[in-house]
Amino acid sequence: MSSKQTKITIETREVWIIRRPDHVVRGWCGRCAAWVEMVTGEEAAHLIGVGVRAIFRWIEQARLHFTETPAGSVMICLPSLLADRPSDPLELSAGQTDRP
Repeated sequence: MSSKQTKITIETREVWIIRRPDHVVRGWCGRCAAWVEMVTGEEAAHLIGVGVRAIFRWIEQARLHFTETPAGSVMICLPSLLADRPSDPLELSAGQTDRP
């Protein structure tokens, strides 16, 4: 008696829209050597589903590019955030989320 297996592969796409009332925030990323879209720490955390503390820990570990505004706010380079996004959900759940 033979058994038959069927393998199903599902591919997904994500589209993120960040709406700001005023304008798109673009800034110079020294590590990218380019003008890029920047997001706040809170926006970055929301975009990839981690806590804000994880975002700032990754900044301290030089995993994310960032700049500081004259007012002292930290703005994160969106391309570096998306490039560093873990593809494996288990990597996020292994103590990286800082969520209760």
